[in-house]
Amino acid sequence: MKSVMGTGKTVEEAVQQGADQLGVSVDRVRYRIIEEPSKGFLGFIGGKPARVEVEEILDPTEQAIQFLNNVVPLMGGKNLQFQARNEEGQTIIELQGDGLGLVIGRHGQTLDSLQFLLNIAVNRMVKESVHFILDAENYRAKRKETLERLALQSADRVIRSGKPLRLEAMKAYERKIIHTALQDSDEVETMSEGTEPNRYVMIKKK
Repeated sequence: MKSVMGTGKTVEEAVQQGADQLGVSVDRVRYRIIEEPSKGFLGFIGGKPARVEVEEILDPTEQAIQFLNNVVPLMGGKNLQFQARNEEGQTIIELQGDGLGLVIGRHGQTLDSLQFLLNIAVNRMVKESVHFILDAENYRAKRKETLERLALQSADRVIRSGKPLRLEAMKAYERKIIHTALQDSDEVETMSEGTEPNRYVMIKKK
């Protein structure tokens, strides 16, 4: 994170000088006092100015969008647009544009990998801990609907056959969608089995 040294007759002046060097307003910086100002002998002889170390407070969402603007075009994305919103303490970034099929990947695997890298990159740039959910072309909502349909269809199959059904390996948040979709069923139960990354949901008749 970039920092500069500011000096002035007062700490406030030193902070302002540092902010001016960084090209941002004072409310976008944090500072550390290196040396308090002193007036010296008789108020002016040997006096010392205030010295502070000033650094910009980076906005996590701005840094995330900048990261994506640099990376997504290398993956084939064009005409990019970003929308960010906060939900339950997380920031969801919705990506729109052309050529995003490769960015999403099979079952969202590439999108998940990009999301992982995004969170690592931004958390290295900002001091507070942040977490982003990355979506593209509303993929995650569509995937949720697909998994919920799969859960209901699979449960019906288990009820009719009486035999347990093993679903394909899924990521933890996808397995949770299956469990949630069937948690109120009086006829089937679900459980996760296996070890990562090949953990899967098993649906059985009660």
